[in-house]
Amino acid sequence: MPFMTANAVLVLATFLVAECVAFWQIILCQGILTGISCGTMFSPLIALVSHWFDKRRQFAFGLIAVGSSVGGTVVPIMVRVLLPAVG
Repeated sequence: MPFMTANAVLVLATFLVAECVAFWQIILCQGILTGISCGTMFSPLIALVSHWFDKRRQFAFGLIAVGSSVGGTVVPIMVRVLLPAVG
């Protein structure tokens, strides 16, 4: 249940960014709501990996960490390139 709620809050915060007119609203949506929802979704994923992987658990945790850092690196670059091109 926390995963579904956090997922809904993440989607809501992403859509609310388009409606922001003041800087504090962007901080609220992107900083607080997105951060809390991503943190809430991360905990069940760690528990899931711990449950399913016995022999290669460290490798699975490594893949999660790499995927997270690649996403944090690639998405801002994509946004910077696509915003002028697509709008």
